[in-house]
Amino acid sequence: MVKFTIEEKINAITRYLNGADGYSTIAKDIGVHYSKLQFWVKKYQYHGKKAFLKNYYKLSGPI
Repeated sequence: MVKFTIEEKINAITRYLNGADGYSTIAKDIGVHYSKLQFWVKKYQYHGKKAFLKNYYKLSGPI
């Protein structure tokens, strides 16, 4: 599975939102299924750039 940086995701999303290309074209260019790109776009539209930040937390105490 290929990992994408936040910048790569936002670049693909911006291409779509600017009307440069459709989901299928952009997805094929970057190597993901078009439904994954649709998911990213919806996430971005709802949360903005914060949607792709990792939220890590540390558990305290013994597990």
